[in-house]
Amino acid sequence: MSPAAASERCKEAASRMLFRNGTPDVPAQLLTGPPELPRLGGPAEQSRLTGPAELGRITGPPEQSRIAGPPPAPAPAASCAAATTLFVPTYEWQQLPDEARVPAGLEISLPLDGGVKQARIPRRWQLRVWIDGHGFWRTDVTRGTPVGELRRSAAQHMRQPTEAVELLLDGSAVLDEETVESVRLFSRRDVVSVRERG
Repeated sequence: MSPAAASERCKEAASRMLFRNGTPDVPAQLLTGPPELPRLGGPAEQSRLTGPAELGRITGPPEQSRIAGPPPAPAPAASCAAATTLFVPTYEWQQLPDEARVPAGLEISLPLDGGVKQARIPRRWQLRVWIDGHGFWRTDVTRGTPVGELRRSAAQHMRQPTEAVELLLDGSAVLDEETVESVRLFSRRDVVSVRERG
């Protein structure tokens, strides 16, 4: 997800927390309880939940309950922006910021003594690509695996000669001499495709 899209999602979440016409955007059932619950008789029925104004209180008959008190402050924009920081992985250990979004599949070191959190792309990981008519093709790769080797593996999976198959990234063919690391395949594995040359 791009930082702009993440920021937009954060703004939408904050707007859902805002109050409308002095009342929260909360279903009445959450304020009054489900209608099938029995009501207590006697003094308990007359009581109201009261407390400091900062915490708010529920007042009025159940069918008109409102939360009184100040609305909660919306989340600061800085925290939304910080939550959208994307960690760009490499094959070397890197310090992992607290607010970073981490791609799936990384090796992560979380020391129990409070030391520095680190992450990296694993030395060996599995590439998995859907090939129409052939199902999932899976192969283990390392940073130095050549694209030509991947193409041969895909061709073998498809039961085709290697020359009849091409590996694509974002729709563009990749040269056999490139490596998994040089084309940033770990970060781009969602845009890998394999097809027969035609």
